[in-house]
Order: sequence, then C-alpha cells, then structure tokens
Amino acid sequence: MWIRTLLLCFFLPWAAWAQQQNRPIPYPIFPSPQFEAAIAKGTRTTTGLPGPNYWTNTANYVMETELDPVSKLITGTSTIQYTNNSPNDLNFVILNLRQNLYKPTAFRNRPIPFATDGMVISETKVLTSKPGETEKWSTVTPQINGTQMRLQLSQPLKSKQSISLGIKWSFTLPERSFRMGHDKEVHIVAYWFPQVAVYDDVRGWDSDQYVGNGEFYNDFGNYDVKITVPKGYLVSGTGALQNPEALLDADRLSRLREAASQDSVVHVLTKEERDAGKATLTTSEKLTWHFTAEKVRDFTWATSDKYIWDATRAAVGDLNNDGKTDYSMIHAFYRPEKTVWKQSAKYARFSIEHLSKRYIPYPWPHMSTLEGFIGGGMEFPMLTHIGGSRTPQALFGVTYHEIAHMWFPMIVGVDEKSFCWAEEGLTTYNENDGYNAFFPKENAWDPKINSYFRIAGTGNEIEIGRHTDNYPITSPARGIAAYDKPATLLRALGGVIGHDKVVDVLREYAKRWAFKYPYDQDFFNTFENVLGKDMDWFWSAGWYTTWTVDQGVKEVTAKGKKTTIVIEDKGNFPMMSLVEVTYTNGQKETLTLPVTDWLKGSRTTKLEVTKGAVQKVEIDPKQTSMDLNRSNNIWSKQ
Repeated sequence: MWIRTLLLCFFLPWAAWAQQQNRPIPYPIFPSPQFEAAIAKGTRTTTGLPGPNYWTNTANYVMETELDPVSKLITGTSTIQYTNNSPNDLNFVILNLRQNLYKPTAFRNRPIPFATDGMVISETKVLTSKPGETEKWSTVTPQINGTQMRLQLSQPLKSKQSISLGIKWSFTLPERSFRMGHDKEVHIVAYWFPQVAVYDDVRGWDSDQYVGNGEFYNDFGNYDVKITVPKGYLVSGTGALQNPEALLDADRLSRLREAASQDSVVHVLTKEERDAGKATLTTSEKLTWHFTAEKVRDFTWATSDKYIWDATRAAVGDLNNDGKTDYSMIHAFYRPEKTVWKQSAKYARFSIEHLSKRYIPYPWPHMSTLEGFIGGGMEFPMLTHIGGSRTPQALFGVTYHEIAHMWFPMIVGVDEKSFCWAEEGLTTYNENDGYNAFFPKENAWDPKINSYFRIAGTGNEIEIGRHTDNYPITSPARGIAAYDKPATLLRALGGVIGHDKVVDVLREYAKRWAFKYPYDQDFFNTFENVLGKDMDWFWSAGWYTTWTVDQGVKEVTAKGKKTTIVIEDKGNFPMMSLVEVTYTNGQKETLTLPVTDWLKGSRTTKLEVTKGAVQKVEIDPKQTSMDLNRSNNIWSKQ
C-alpha cells in the first residue's frame, strides 16, 4: 500500500491566535515510517544522499516481437534475467501488464473510447537448471490481477542471486490512446511487454496498479530487442540500432554518417525518396530491426511507412572524462505534410545540448522525436511522441519539455505515480527556462500565462503532495499541481536566493540520484543539505497546502534618517521576498524579506533603511514570486 509522507498542519491555540493575528504556522515535515526504516538500514540518509547500503534490483531483457500493421496484432517472446540485489529473499516476482488497462472490465480513472483484450499471456516459465546443467524450464501458472501478474517461485530468490523467466504474449495495439497506440499510419508501441515491477528499499514490491492517470515506476536494465515489421516501415527504438546495413541502402547509411559528423541537419530520407521505395531495403517482405540499450528504465519503439527522416548530432559534454566532447545522434521522424516538423531536429538538438550543460551529460546514443497523434507529448527513453498541429513555438516547447524528461525521470528514476511533481514539475521548470533561452524576447514565466495564478485562491486548487491517481479526473487541478505550481515554487525560491543556486541544487540532486530511485524526502533533504538551510516551512506550505501569498506595502514612515517599511501578508504562505527601495537621488537598494516573523504567526513585518529619503518601495520587482495580488506591491511618495 502506498504511504506518502506524513504531514500535519498545526494551528496556534486561541489566545495566541488572537495575539498573532490569525496566521497558521506550517508544521515540520515527517518522513514516513518506511523511509525512517530505510535510514536505519543505511539505504537512505537525512542529507539527501543515497546511503552506504543503497541497492537497486535489475532486470535484463532479450526480446523478439512482430507487428502486423493490418490487424495491429503484436506478438512477442522474452527472456528476463532478474537479479536480486536486495538483502531480502523474494518468494515471488511481480510483473506489470499495462496493456490490461484496455480490457473492457479494467478499472481506470481515465476514459478510453474503445477496448481490447489486453495482454494475452500464452506461456510463463522459470529456468530451473543450474549453470553447467542441461537447460531445463518449469512452467509457472501466473496469478493475474488487473495490470499486474504475480509469479510464485518454487524456491526463494535469495539475495545476490538471479533468476531467468521466459514469457510469450500478444496484444492488439489500441487506436489513438492517450500515451501510445496507432492512428492507422503511425504506431507508437509502449508498455508492450511484461515488465518486472520495482522492488525498492523503502516499500518493497511496487504493487500499484496502472489505472490511467498516473504514469510509471520502472527498474533500470539492459535490453536486446529484435523488431520485425514489413519492408518500407522505418523503426525508431530505445537504444542503438545494431544492423543498419541489413535495413538501409548505401545512400541512407552515408547520410547517417554525415549527420554524425557535423552540426547541420541532414535529410536522411525525403518524401521523394520514400515515394520511390527507398525507405528500406526490399530484399525481403519483412525486415528485423535490432536494438540494444543499456541502463534504461523502459524500452519503446515506433514505426510507420509514412515517415520521412532527418538527423543531426548534439554535443553532450565529456561523458567518459577523456577531455573530449561526446555526441549523441538526433533523429526526427515525421509525415511530410507536417511542415513545421522540419525544425524538429534543430529543436531537439538545442534541448539536449542545453540540458546537458545545465545538469549532467545526456548518457545515451540518440534522442528521437516522433510525430504522431496525441494532443500533447509523451516521453520514453531516447524517444518522444508529439502530436497535434503546432506553431514553431509550441513544437519547441513540447519538444524541450519531453526531452527534459530524459533527466527526470529517465535518469533520476523517480516514482512518477507517487511523486508526479518530481518529474513534471521539474520538467516544467526546465522547459520555461529553456524556452526563454531559445526565444530570448519572450517570457515563459510571465504570471499572466501561468495557470497556477488562475486557480490559486479560488478554492479549486489541490495540493501538490498527493498520489497522481487521487486527483479528480475532470479538474485541471492535477495538471496545475503536478506541472505549474512546483515549477512556480522553484522559480519563486530562485527569485530570492538566486536562480543559479536552484539549478545548482537540482544538478547535485541529479548527480546523487542518477540511475537510482529518489523519494520526495530525498529531494527535500538534498535542497536543505546543499543550501544549508531548514526549509520545512517551504515544503510544508508549498507541497501540502493550497495556501497563497499576498504581500503588500502597508505603510512607509520616515523619522529622522530612518525610514520604516511595514510589509503586510494577507495570505497564509510564509514566503521570503525581495523588496526594492528607490531613494529620491535615484539610487536603489534590494532587501531580503525573511520568513522569520511569518513563522511566528505575525501578519506584518518591518524593514528599516537609513541611506536617504525613500521615493518608492516595490515588493518582488522582477515578478518571480507567487504573489496573487500585485496591486498593493508598490508604494510611491506622493
């Protein structure tokens, strides 16, 4: 059962309440009992660093699959080597069958316009022979419950041991689903194989069902995948293509080598060449594309016989510490009538390079953008699926957003269902900064276009810190709580302590938790550890309430050489702010308004200046705060 961080909000007793002007005080954050147990076991720490005994289990996959584009039937076989790195014996293994969401009887919190038979499991077996013996497999009867399958083991899988599983399955690819599927031309094949669930150091097995709204929590592993489709179909997949010579003609191979050696965009396959039958070799009616991927938390692929293909490269930094710049390939697959997609490879290259400099180098061999049919975008390791008709600015924004997910959660493997904000909120924060870097004359942080300010204070807002599947289905509150508000909180914090400091902490968080599974407490603790500050008031008010900020200049009085500025806060969120003072001689001074008095329950606080006569006082002059009412933010001398 999912247990989130325990948080209580504490209010002052009545007498103090009257004396302190009716301001609630945020209570400290308490870790869950499971998280505290992990600290005691040495797998987590109070500083936000992984503990000395931290471990992750791994599942490595060898798979073969085939798509019939007419029937949309996908068949597959897999051999899974699962290694138990935990200190515990495992009596069973849980696998996710996420295609079961599409069964007519499935429980879901997101509507779908059609149904399928879900994932049909035709064989499950376990390798029972020991190394050196003749290979022997034993059939295991699966216990299927919703979108999960449990395999009971005849012998416990002991610590530091591995087990091999063999599975055969099939399913019909759904049409125009909200994250994957097909539109009769483009096939986005995701959540398509039985995948071992996460077993972590805090909760053990992740037995959370996939019901639609909430996304995923996956192990990191290695993949060896062979995909068979008809000739003429281009395939893009997680990982590096191992057999291009068996699929593509000399011109395509030459252009890929050209794209890998320069910074301009190369047209690997044009519409005219596709029409002439040059998309793939035609030596066989079917072709098998072979991909391998290392240290990824999922494997996804896409295919179409309508795609054209652009490619270039992106500089990601020094991956192997040899003092030289390393590069990853950029691929853009799209239908030729989607003309705005001619910019897609350029947008993807900028995104990878900008984020590699901002955090840690992009670690994988390629990043591919796939034009498709969903209204927004959906991220997968090394791939992003983007649908809808878009302006260049809109295509850039969603491209950067989905590529930013390669860091959160594809490198930093957060549980997206329990902590959606830790991937969508961080990604929105990065997207806005990336958009401003690419379009310097525009401002993605403009409060007038920030959805948080449209819901805050209305009574319709819902707090950030809840499980994603527990948001109302028809309300925009989930999107704002998961995307806009956490991004706005980080922006507001950066407006006071410095935006570079926030990015520095996020970079350190990425380094600490790359290819690991951080919880919310690890994120909070990393910030406090790096900044050297107790920030429970910020997490408590920001993540677990819908309190708002409404600070204003109440009065300014001068007495001799001293001017006293009284700041009032009509909201409940105890936020720091910057206050800019302009003197009559034109000089300016910026003061930091601390949270000290707010945390004592006061509604007002004072600042004093002595540098001269004051002409103007302005709270949050750069408009980075979460202040809902800016009409009282400025005082000017009459």
